[in-house]
Amino acid sequence: MNPLVTYIKQTILGLYTKAEAFAIAKWLLTSHFHFSMMELYGGKDRVFSEKEKHELDDILHRLLQKEPIQYILGKETFCGMSFEVNSSVLIPRPETEELVRWIVEDSAERQSLRILDIGTGSGCIAISLAKEIKGSSVTGWDISENALKTAQHNAEMNNASVKFILQDVFKPFPETEKFHVIVSNPPYIQQIERSKMDDQVSLWEPGMALFVPDDDPFIFYKRIMDIGRQLLLPGGKLFFEINQKYGEEVCQLLRNGDFCEVELRKDINGNDRMIKAEL
Repeated sequence: MNPLVTYIKQTILGLYTKAEAFAIAKWLLTSHFHFSMMELYGGKDRVFSEKEKHELDDILHRLLQKEPIQYILGKETFCGMSFEVNSSVLIPRPETEELVRWIVEDSAERQSLRILDIGTGSGCIAISLAKEIKGSSVTGWDISENALKTAQHNAEMNNASVKFILQDVFKPFPETEKFHVIVSNPPYIQQIERSKMDDQVSLWEPGMALFVPDDDPFIFYKRIMDIGRQLLLPGGKLFFEINQKYGEEVCQLLRNGDFCEVELRKDINGNDRMIKAEL
């Protein structure tokens, strides 16, 4: 094993587990410094230039400040594609990939779908659906101009056609287009949960995309349900990613709000994570 792997691991151990530290070291050396597998595992020496040394020191300093490696490197993989990520968007996660796969599977027999992604962020959901569901027309809303710039760049980078719109969900929205599917991974973490979160998330990822008021944890679900009742076509479907604490409560909210065929699914870790409902 290249001694740089050991050096990086030892530098960040304590903030990360051994497995996490090794994964970061491997990703950093292969993705950013373009080490070959022979250089990484074969013990073949590689001399760092002074510029590379300074760059590695800067990255390790940022890691010790608990900045996520995805923001440092500026990218993350989602559904087999590379996405730019920065502090204006959430880092895409494997649980959200499961939500995308569910929508793709559920839409297998349908064609020419019109899909709306509310709170699109990096655009990972919208872009993945545009690529996976052929003939679909996908729109992404977000309140953040910087997030939409990132999403647009990601769409271009992945050769996906998505229409991105600056939209605050709590303000009037255009009703000129109806949709077969509305999907959202909205803010759903209560402020009281902040102290239990990893610092890499709570200190660095955009709070407006994470947190909801303690006294109204369903504020985004309720509003998106309202939007769904107005913008979904008959038989249209609403998909949510949810706070694992409130699976049954959100299901009941949907049943009480004119939605039917409500289904709750767990993620790969066994946590209540996503819901489908039909109008």
